[in-house]
Amino acid sequence: MSSLLTRLKITNSMNIKVFVFILFIFLSTAIKSQDLDSLTLIDCYKLAKHNSPQTELFSIHQSVSDLNIDNYSTHNLPEMDVYGKAWYQSDAVSVPAQAPGAEGFAIDRFQYNFGFEVQQKLFDGGITDKKISLEKNSLSTQNAQTETSIYQIYSQINQLYFTILFMRENENILHNKSQTLDERIKIMESGVKNGVVLKSELEKLMAEKITLDQQILDIKYSIRTMNKNLSVLTGQEDYDNLRLSKNPDFLEPETAKRPEYVALVNREEQLSAMQELKTVSLIPKLYAYGQLGYSYPGLNFFENQSDPYYIVGLKLGWKIFDWNATRKEKEILEVQKGELSVQKKELDRNFLIAENAKIDEIEKINELIEKDHEIILARESITKSSSSALENGTITSADYLQDLDAETSARINLNKHVIQLMQNKAELMIIKGIEID
Repeated sequence: MSSLLTRLKITNSMNIKVFVFILFIFLSTAIKSQDLDSLTLIDCYKLAKHNSPQTELFSIHQSVSDLNIDNYSTHNLPEMDVYGKAWYQSDAVSVPAQAPGAEGFAIDRFQYNFGFEVQQKLFDGGITDKKISLEKNSLSTQNAQTETSIYQIYSQINQLYFTILFMRENENILHNKSQTLDERIKIMESGVKNGVVLKSELEKLMAEKITLDQQILDIKYSIRTMNKNLSVLTGQEDYDNLRLSKNPDFLEPETAKRPEYVALVNREEQLSAMQELKTVSLIPKLYAYGQLGYSYPGLNFFENQSDPYYIVGLKLGWKIFDWNATRKEKEILEVQKGELSVQKKELDRNFLIAENAKIDEIEKINELIEKDHEIILARESITKSSSSALENGTITSADYLQDLDAETSARINLNKHVIQLMQNKAELMIIKGIEID
């Protein structure tokens, strides 16, 4: 018998554990599915970026850059030219007879030369590679500038996202107030029937209920408008069912990720690449070439006839002096890099000022939230006492509504500060800089 009871206890214990495990899995799945249905702040950033028309510029810039690089790469391929020329000149080579009875020699004044030439670059000092590198720097700069324009959308997302959260929570607070009024109205109706409460006191509560319904309706349409605007930015079509997470996820910010800063760094690298290109432009260049042609006179003009010919050889080109033009151009680029350095310092200063302001604002709001909780506890107690006093007829409906409004205002203030805290954290994240894929 004891063994049977022991086995029953073990079986029951195992069943409870299995039930708890299944319940845990069910709740976890429900929470995950709820999270999947809700858009976080970062989700909105990503959707807004991908939905922005300016995103198309990335592929356009890439296509142009690829074409330019392909074009530069052809500079290492052989150059092939066809040439031709015919002319009449005022004089030509002539050799008089050297002895009596001998004939002289003279070339016709009308001459021509045409043919085909191939030239292959053997060494150019790396100009082609530098041009390709410069093109890549230029692409990075263009993309960073486009990213800067898109980055402005995140501030719009912040404003809409947190305004919607604020309004929805206010709507819930007003709904709770409405339910409280409904309960008070029912009690007051009973008091009126029993002759304990004046009808005018009941009508004051009913009028307040209608006013509250108007406020809820106003918030409802304001939320709908905000949802539409957020849907336009994020590309979500079903704006009526747009759900936002009350716990927006935040990324670890890095000031170096600000697109304005990245654009300046890329521009600085672009100027350095231009300086390198200026340097290699002065390096000697070596080519191999060959010609195949037909001319009059031929290469041996003493034969005084049209002949085919060919020429092969090497060609060296070297600009040994350019009146310091290259050096001055490099100095100009260096000055421009100095300007970029000043702009980066200015950005750092402005970001630091904005960052300090947000940090202090966050600290202030945290303290305000602590006070909000204290105020709500006090207001709840006051409203509870007023409710009892109203039922006993010791205060008027106006006195009760005043205390109920004060409690509602305290809850709205708490909601406002909570949303402001999240919004300021999001704005601090944007100020420091984030990278959205």
